[in-house]
Amino acid sequence: MGLIAQLLKSSSTSCKIADAAVAGAMDPEELTALKGPDGERTVSFLFSFGATCMERSGLEWACSMANILQGLVNAVAWRDSLLSHITNSIQSLREKEVLDLSSIFALFVIAGFPEVLSIGNQVKYNENGTEARLGVVLKHYPDKHMTLLIDTKSRKRHSVSFIDYFGTLISFQYTTY
Repeated sequence: MGLIAQLLKSSSTSCKIADAAVAGAMDPEELTALKGPDGERTVSFLFSFGATCMERSGLEWACSMANILQGLVNAVAWRDSLLSHITNSIQSLREKEVLDLSSIFALFVIAGFPEVLSIGNQVKYNENGTEARLGVVLKHYPDKHMTLLIDTKSRKRHSVSFIDYFGTLISFQYTTY
């Protein structure tokens, strides 16, 4: 999922391409209702997918979707469609008697979803106090407080224990493979 975020942020034309790809997965009624800036279809799909994950107790996926959406705010091409969707979600919370789960998920995106490590997440980690390195999570063992990840530069596997887990910074406690 981290690769999807990088792909979506990569170019200014990614909004149009992503909208065309998402159009096949959405209902025709939803497509006609979305007439906003480029990327609005994709943003609506990502919010509804995150809400569905949250509803089904897929916290890892919901957290990943929230991270993707938070990262897209920094991309100029996606900013207008994200702000439009979030504004509409907040207004719908005030107006509707029955709360929409997608609007509640939008609040989690704004406030910050609780961090949950999942397969494919990009993390920063330290190896014995050295500078932070980038890695991708291969497997997470919450019961053992261990995470298996791969360094993006060296392609070496590392088994780490998350002692100080603030944001996405993980400290090493175990050696490499």
